[in-house]
Amino acid sequence: MNNILNKIIKLRNGHYVHALECFDLDELKDNVESLVNQFHEQGYNMEDIKEFFNTISVYHLEDEELDEDKNDINKDELYAFDIDKYINELY
Repeated sequence: MNNILNKIIKLRNGHYVHALECFDLDELKDNVESLVNQFHEQGYNMEDIKEFFNTISVYHLEDEELDEDKNDINKDELYAFDIDKYINELY
């Protein structure tokens, strides 16, 4: 199992859900960038960071203020997003 994931599970005594819930792609990008920076500052290498994200589940949350078509667009963009490629762009 991934070094980062192991540490988080241990620190939280097994109480951890390996998932991100986001309304849209911008929110996912913000979360990924923030976590990548945090893990990088903690000394983790890019291989561990990518492995952490390659095993994470991403779920779309519907925004009640948006119509169904816009929520569907946001969901499609979220699920089509290549996190590995985005991490490579960050570093």
